[in-house]
Amino acid sequence: MLVEKEIIGPGTYLYTDEKTGLTRKLVGTRELTKHWYEQGSKMLSAGLPITVPFEHDFSAHPMTPKDKLLNNAGEVKEYRLKGNVLFGVVDV
Repeated sequence: MLVEKEIIGPGTYLYTDEKTGLTRKLVGTRELTKHWYEQGSKMLSAGLPITVPFEHDFSAHPMTPKDKLLNNAGEVKEYRLKGNVLFGVVDV
C-alpha cells in the first residue's frame, strides 16, 4: 500500500546530538527542503533503496536483509514537494 508521509518543512527542529548528547537545532529552510528533495530523487533514480524505520536509531549500523524486514515500516518510492514541504510516498 502506498502512503504519502510528510517528512519536513520550513521550521525549527530540536534533536539530541548522538555524539555529545546535547540538544541541537536544525533550521529547515525552503532551500534545504528542496535540496533534500533533489538528492533523495537522485538516490531513487540510481536504484538505491531508502527504507523508513519504525523509529530513528542513533546507534544504527548497516543492516542485514532480515534486520531491514524487522526494523522498517516500508520503503520510499517517490519524493514530492508541495509548496515548501517535502513528502515521501512510502510503500508500507
